[in-house]
Amino acid sequence: MPALPGVSIYGTPFGSMGTEIIGDLIYSLRVDHVIQHFDTWQLGDFLPSSGLGNMFTCYAPIEGDEITGATAAASSDCFIASPSETGQKAWQKLGVPAVWLPHGIDTSIFHPLIVSQGEMRKEFTIPEDAFVFCGVMQNNWRKNIGMQVEAFAEVSKKHEHAHLILHTALQEDPIRPQGASDLQSHINKLGIKDKVRTPQQWSLAYYPDSEIAKVYQASDVNLFATCAEGFGIPIIEAGACGVPSIVTDFSASPEIGGNGCLTVEPAVKFLRMSPGGSAVYPDAKKLQEKMESLIEDSNLLSELSDRALTNAQQYSWDKVINYWDFYLKGRPQVEIQPGKITVGKKQTGD
Repeated sequence: MPALPGVSIYGTPFGSMGTEIIGDLIYSLRVDHVIQHFDTWQLGDFLPSSGLGNMFTCYAPIEGDEITGATAAASSDCFIASPSETGQKAWQKLGVPAVWLPHGIDTSIFHPLIVSQGEMRKEFTIPEDAFVFCGVMQNNWRKNIGMQVEAFAEVSKKHEHAHLILHTALQEDPIRPQGASDLQSHINKLGIKDKVRTPQQWSLAYYPDSEIAKVYQASDVNLFATCAEGFGIPIIEAGACGVPSIVTDFSASPEIGGNGCLTVEPAVKFLRMSPGGSAVYPDAKKLQEKMESLIEDSNLLSELSDRALTNAQQYSWDKVINYWDFYLKGRPQVEIQPGKITVGKKQTGD
């Protein structure tokens, strides 16, 4: 992963989430506060055993509708922040005073088209009069790409002008396998190779937001009918481009989509193997129906597009940064000396 301006990067993108070096970095760099942003359960007993909980904000996604035992145990004696109100409420059910701090997007990059959509579609070799769905997501089981590609295949039989742009990996990542689908073979078997565009494959490397924005700007509808979400950044990225999403009516997605999305009810709810908690599969037939409704009802599409654009503005960085500023000013004052860490009074910042 390349360095970003003003950002120092330590460790590697693989391994134990940096827990083996966090303690040393806190002392050597005179760190005031640590914001941990990955599934908290992966911390294991690090916080309880280290006694550093007062120096940590666990800013982790809650991808289902409940807090698992592993997550609750790993997050003991630290500050809790949630990117979604759905996750915040799940913590509050346990009596934990979690703070809501949403993710943000750069609306100077993600915005409605300035040039014509026809011009943008030329970059993807898609006809100007096509109806275009897109999907921007990692290729793993939770993103449910296989079902969404199958739904598109069925919809395209009736609506021959439908096209799909996928920004994802087409095969399993051999270095970091996570239950991905062999999408290219799937696309070929479904007979939709000529209607699916895969301009860039998702990878661990940095990929410019400006290029991802083009995917949304060339599209009419964003597909995001996933199995579980702690937030769903593509929903607001697409929305900021004036593109509504179709999401699963579960976890954080409906909240993030607001009134600028269509929801698909779950068909099956199941227990995840790790770390536990629930996930769902959306109803495949209902997903197809929602996709077709937006192709066939231009007024509905236009109304949702306007709503999605308005909804996304509340997640622009110029607004979100104010939440973070308020929160961080409420963090405890920490003085670090050799062999001693003194922590001020614990506050919530809420």
